[in-house]
This record gives sequence, C-alpha cells and structure tokens, in this order.
Amino acid sequence: MSVLADGSPTVTIFADHGPLASRIGEELRARGAATHTISIESGWLESVSRALVIGDSRAGLSAVRDLCERPTVPALVVVLLPECADVATEDLYASCSERHGLVTVRANEKDLVARVADEVVGSHRT
Repeated sequence: MSVLADGSPTVTIFADHGPLASRIGEELRARGAATHTISIESGWLESVSRALVIGDSRAGLSAVRDLCERPTVPALVVVLLPECADVATEDLYASCSERHGLVTVRANEKDLVARVADEVVGSHRT
C-alpha cells in the first residue's frame, strides 16, 4: 500500500477536474489521506494502492479498461458510477468488479462525498 512517511494513505483519483472530485479530495484530506488526481487517459498506474475512479470521466474509463486486462490488482478501488451510465459503461465496470472486487457507489446515493470517503479511507477524520 502506498503510504506517506507519517503512515497516511495516498489515494489516486482518476477523474476529470470538477467540483465533485474536488469535494471528495477535500474530504479525503480531512481524513488524513494524501491525494493526487489523474485527469488524462493514462490507464492504470502500477503504483496505485488506493483509488477512486469517477466512472464517467475519460481518465476513469481509461484506468478501468486497463485494470480489467490485469490478472491481479493489489489495490482498493472504489468506483463512483453516474446515475445514468450507458450499457457499455455498466458492463465494463460490472466485468471488472467481478474480476477484481471493485467497490461501486452510485452518484445518487445520500451523503455521497462522505460515503465515497468512507469506502476509500474509512471514517477517521484528522
């Protein structure tokens, strides 16, 4: 697992820049995690041990497509799916989830930012 010298986890956020990714990043940092955002189509990064994937972003789709091709993934991956994903996107995430145990959160859930942060780093706040 990727952690800082002080023991804090590092969370990689695969997302386009936007208010939702910013709010989730703020919440993760409030819980003691370091974050960095990948906003380009880079595929999956080998160094990632905790990730949040915004499911309707170009960066998120690229990361999950690449992730699905790998035999194992030593990472905690939380996917935030949009309320109305197209069938191909739903199928991609369902297939990858079956293979790698992704945690899926729907964008229409109550207390969305807190729920996502709970799944990625737990409920501890600093």
